[in-house]
Amino acid sequence: LQVAPSVMTKQLMRDLLISSAGVGTISAAFFYSYASLQIPAGMLYDRYGPRLLLTFATLICGIGAILFSTGHSMELLSWARVLIGAGAAFSFIGCLVLIANWLPAGYFALSAAIVQAMSSVGAICGQVPLSAAVRHFTWQTSILWMGFFGILLSTLIAFFVRDRAPWYPKKETLSRAPKKKQSLRNLTNVLSDFQTWMIGLYSFCIWMPTLIFASLWGVPFLAEKYAMTTIEASAFTSMIWLGIAFGGPMLAWYSNRTQKRKAPLILGAALGIIGIITITYLPVPKWLGLIALLLIGVSSSAQSFAFAVVKDINTPKTMGTAAGINNMFVVAGGALFQPLVGYLLHFFWNGEMLHQVPYYSIAAYQKSLILLPITAFMCLIVGVFLIKETNCQPTHPA
Repeated sequence: LQVAPSVMTKQLMRDLLISSAGVGTISAAFFYSYASLQIPAGMLYDRYGPRLLLTFATLICGIGAILFSTGHSMELLSWARVLIGAGAAFSFIGCLVLIANWLPAGYFALSAAIVQAMSSVGAICGQVPLSAAVRHFTWQTSILWMGFFGILLSTLIAFFVRDRAPWYPKKETLSRAPKKKQSLRNLTNVLSDFQTWMIGLYSFCIWMPTLIFASLWGVPFLAEKYAMTTIEASAFTSMIWLGIAFGGPMLAWYSNRTQKRKAPLILGAALGIIGIITITYLPVPKWLGLIALLLIGVSSSAQSFAFAVVKDINTPKTMGTAAGINNMFVVAGGALFQPLVGYLLHFFWNGEMLHQVPYYSIAAYQKSLILLPITAFMCLIVGVFLIKETNCQPTHPA
């Protein structure tokens, strides 16, 4: 659902009579609610556990998708995306909390990478298969069935998910007032740590290509650069998600073997610079473009190590809050820069129309995507100079 607009940009512009700026606004509406709910979601997980929250969050996500499928205006589709983002806001943090509650601490980085890999599978399904469905049926029908699946998934979570393993220490029973005070104390403790902000900045930068390129603007850009159909461009863009799926577990294995966190972070930033500049600004053949997209995916997979560092520098009782804060940084780029790239595209548009849809040139895309190499270099600087090595060990007593 997050990446769905990337394969229907032309259909949305045609049916809603909007420009790239409008599509960017619709897509980014997902991240407005997603990002703003990360801290509340983390605090709620620390208080109530994952089963209840994941059940209702998935239900809300499904309802939002159904509403999106019935929309015939930019405003209604944007509000539907807000609802989808609100439900999705609880997804990744809930998985991290379940990992922390069910598996030994040494498996956290690898398990987080596997969760990220599974999210990449979902994103791949939102590219080529969804693009084919949109072409064969309509974008409304395709999203409607995704909404029904969300409701089914919510039911399965309610029946099968449990908050913690039987051997996991039970939380103390506290009155409502102390719980509120503890939640605020957890939030204050996490936000007062300088490393929290540096890890958040790294997460913001490393995930930017995924949010801007893989989730929205990569498909129309590649379709224009290589004269592809939307389905073919979707298959190309899926290489980013494939790189995330395989890169995360491989980097996690390397981190666990060397007992280092910074090396994968720095490597990820360096690969991102190479991949972004190659695919966006160099006239490379298709096969080299595929490799560049794969490198971008491996680069973005380093984001899971930011959560591993978050776990290292926080106590178990603040894990949900800390993960929520970091995930807010991760997705904030989508809220800020997806519509910005859309506005820049429209700014550099020469006024040409093709099949009643604005036509954007390669030069316009390249100028609009300048944000990607800038944030990639910033990511490398933060990883090298501002994040401390934890040696895969907790820095605070439980």
